Amino acid sequence: MPPKKYMIIALVTVVLVLVVGTLYSRYAAQSSPLVVGGENDKEAGLLGQKIVLFSAVNGVITLDQKPLAGARVTRTVEWKDETYKDEATTSASGSFHLPEMPGPGRIVLAEFVASQLMEVEYQDQKWLIWRMVKREAGPNRELVDDNNWESAGTPIEFSCELSTPTRKIKLLLSVLRTNCQFPAEIGEAIK
Repeated sequence: MPPKKYMIIALVTVVLVLVVGTLYSRYAAQSSPLVVGGENDKEAGLLGQKIVLFSAVNGVITLDQKPLAGARVTRTVEWKDETYKDEATTSASGSFHLPEMPGPGRIVLAEFVASQLMEVEYQDQKWLIWRMVKREAGPNRELVDDNNWESAGTPIEFSCELSTPTRKIKLLLSVLRTNCQFPAEIGEAIK
């Protein structure tokens, strides 16, 4: 049996970890919408934040200003040496929906970096409509920009005209390469 003083040290260490974790999650909820434990994830704290590899997406795809029906929209995420994929098919109006793509487990006080890619395939042609690195594990954290903190938590909605060239948009923690248009202006266009 270990000496009594080592048991006391171990107990004090556990208590300190619990106290610091609780204080951190309370502070984070009040400080920034970008910090683990913020109001966008009520379950965050000592057990970490749930992982959302790619938030839910609602989009409309057009080609030459006409809705593109029957196109395949593929979403790919690479995170921690794993690849996650899902897909949807556009309706007669060119619209599609992809649900939230959850990741396994939770993330605790660690850096989150997930590579996101979305492509449209139609009649043996492929178009890139979304490429970025997601830097926050929470839902709807992709489109946060430093000029508009209120954009934190905004669902992903867009329309993409496939004949439009892709452009780069500087966001708070990443750069988005896309040819899509969003309901509200996001980020800053860069060359």
